[in-house]
Amino acid sequence: MKRFLPLCTAFFLTIQVSLAQTTSDQHQTVMINTAESQAFHFTGGLGVMIDAYSKALSASIKSRYPNMSVVVSMPFYMSFYDRAGLVESFTDEKRDIVVDLDYQFDANSQSMRSKRAETFHVYSKFVGERKVLFYRHMNRAGERNYFDNQVSPGERKRYAPDDLEKEAFAVYNKALAKDILLNQAEVKLVVENDWHSGMNAYYLKHPEFFGATARSMPKILGIIHNYAHQGEVYDDSFMDRLGIDRRDFHQEGVAHGAPELGKQDHLNFLKMLLNYSDMTATVSAQHALEVLNPAFGKSLEGTNNRNALQFKKTGALNGIDYQVWNPETASEFILQAQNNEPGRSTVDFPIEEYNFNESDLSGKAKGKAFLQKFFKLPVYSDAMVLSFTSRLDVQKGYRYIPDALVTALTANPYLQVIIIGDGPDDYRLPIIELQKRFPHQLRFEKYSSLKEHLLVSYSDASGNFSEHEPSGQVHTAAMRMFTVPFATALGGHAEAIVDGVTGLLTHTYLHDDAKTVNAEMTGKRVQQLIHQAFSLYQNDRTRWNEMVLNVGGEDFSWQNQIEHHLDLIEFTLKNGPSALHAALGNAPSGVVLKPSQLLELWNAAQTGSVDHCSSILHGFVADAIK
Repeated sequence: MKRFLPLCTAFFLTIQVSLAQTTSDQHQTVMINTAESQAFHFTGGLGVMIDAYSKALSASIKSRYPNMSVVVSMPFYMSFYDRAGLVESFTDEKRDIVVDLDYQFDANSQSMRSKRAETFHVYSKFVGERKVLFYRHMNRAGERNYFDNQVSPGERKRYAPDDLEKEAFAVYNKALAKDILLNQAEVKLVVENDWHSGMNAYYLKHPEFFGATARSMPKILGIIHNYAHQGEVYDDSFMDRLGIDRRDFHQEGVAHGAPELGKQDHLNFLKMLLNYSDMTATVSAQHALEVLNPAFGKSLEGTNNRNALQFKKTGALNGIDYQVWNPETASEFILQAQNNEPGRSTVDFPIEEYNFNESDLSGKAKGKAFLQKFFKLPVYSDAMVLSFTSRLDVQKGYRYIPDALVTALTANPYLQVIIIGDGPDDYRLPIIELQKRFPHQLRFEKYSSLKEHLLVSYSDASGNFSEHEPSGQVHTAAMRMFTVPFATALGGHAEAIVDGVTGLLTHTYLHDDAKTVNAEMTGKRVQQLIHQAFSLYQNDRTRWNEMVLNVGGEDFSWQNQIEHHLDLIEFTLKNGPSALHAALGNAPSGVVLKPSQLLELWNAAQTGSVDHCSSILHGFVADAIK
C-alpha cells in the first residue's frame, strides 16, 4: 500500500490547484472553437450541432460554474457579405492579431526567423447570451482571403479556396491561440471541434510562440464528430510556413503515418487535436469504443487507445432542439413548404390538423399524404414511406444501399422510398437510375433543410445504414417525431435505439481482417431489415404502432443530454485525465468510461483510498462487459 502514497499525494495537490482555478470569483469563459455555425455559415451537421450545443451549454453552465459564460469563435467568411445587413450587425472588437509565417533559418541569430506576417481583425456578435467572435483575415491587395468561400449557385458549400483550406485553418488557429493566450485570460477551457481546430490545440500548448507563459494556458477538450475527415498535409514545407517546431514531428506530436494505407509520415490536424488536448471525446460513448479498432479509427486507433489508457477518451451523445423538433408544431414545416414551393402539394383543411402527439397521431397521417403528393408519389395510406436524408457517400452506406433498395422495392410494391442528398456522381447516378426504374415507389431530390424536416416529421420510418456513424442526429430527431429509425448498430445509433423496441438495427459486417467493412454482406442484411420492417408494418400493425409510441417516448433533448457534457467539462477542468492516470496507472485496455463514470471516479479518489477507486473502476468495467 505504501507504494501508492506518492501518487496519491501528487493527486490531491492536483485537485487543490484545479479547484482553486475553477472556483474563482472572477468571470471565466468556455470557448467553443468551430469551423461553422448554422446561424452564420454551415456545410453540414457540425454547424447545426454547434448552435444547439452552445445554446444549451450557455443556459446550463452556471448551474456548476456561476461565473462562467460561453463564447464561440470561428473564421470570418466572405460569404457573410452575401447576407444583407449581417456584417453591419457585427461589433468591432478593435484589435488586430498578427501572426508570423514563412520561417527560415537566420545564420546571424542562429534561429528561425519569419519572413511574412498575416493579420486578423476581431469582430463579435451576441446570439442570445452567447458571444460569437469572428476572426477576419485582412488580406493584402491583390492577394486572396483565406476564407473566401463565396460560390456560384449550384456549387457546393465550402470554407475556403480548396488549395488554401489547410493553411487557412492553420493560420486562423494560430491567430486565435495568440489572442486567447495574450488577450483573453478569462478563457479557462477551449472546446475544439474536429480537424479544423487541431492546430489551435497545438499552439495553445506552445505559448512560447507568442511570448506567453504556461500559467496562462486554458484546458483543451477535443471533440471529434467524424474520423473520416482528418486534415492531412503532405507538404513538408508546411511546417516551416507555420513555424511548427520540427522536433514535434513524431507520432505523439504532429506527425502521422499509416504504412498499411500507403501513407508516409505527414501532418495530420486531427491527430494534433488528439495528442494536444487534455481530454478527448466523440459524440457517443459507443463510437468512442469503436474507434479503438482499425475499422472505425481510420488509422488513428493507436492514438485513441493510448488516450483511453490515460483516461483521456470518452463519448457523450448530442441532444436535439425540442423547440425545432416538436410534433405539436410540425405544421410549420407544411406551411413553409406551401410558401416556398407552391403548387407541389395543397392543404385542404386547417394547417393545425397536421400537428400530432402521442394521444392523437392523425396529424402525422395527414402529413404523410401531403408528403406523398409533395414528392409526386401515389397517395396510399397503406404504403410504408421510408426516408433517407444524408450525404451520398461511402460513410453513409451508399456502396450498398442502392442494391439493397432494388431488392426491397421489387419484393414490396407498397414500399415507398424518398431520398434527399448531395454527393458525387458515383453515388448520385445510381439513385437517379433507381428513380427511373421505380417511378411510383422512389423519389430522389437535392437536399434542403426544409425537405429534411418534412421527411423526418411525416415519414413512417427513417433510414441510416452508415458504414461508420459517430452519432448523427437524424435518428433522434425521427424518434422525437414518432418516426421509426432503421439503422446500422453503430455509434449513436446503437446507444439510442433499442432493437425491436424503439427502432430496428442491423449489423455492419467486417472482412476477415477486421479492418474494413464488408459492403456485400452488410448490404444483404440491410435489404433483409427493410423487408422485415415492411412485413411488420403491413401484417402486424398493432406491434408497429407500439413501436411508434415507444419511439416518441424517448427523450433526447439537449436539456436532458447537457448534463453529460457538463460532466465532461468538469472532469476536464479538474485535470481529471492526468490525475486519474497518476493515481491509478493505466485504465483497463479496450475500455472507455462515460463522463459521469470518470467524474464519479475522480470524486471517489478524493478519499485517498486507491483500493476504493480501483473497486469502482472494476465495477464499471464489469458492467461494460455485460
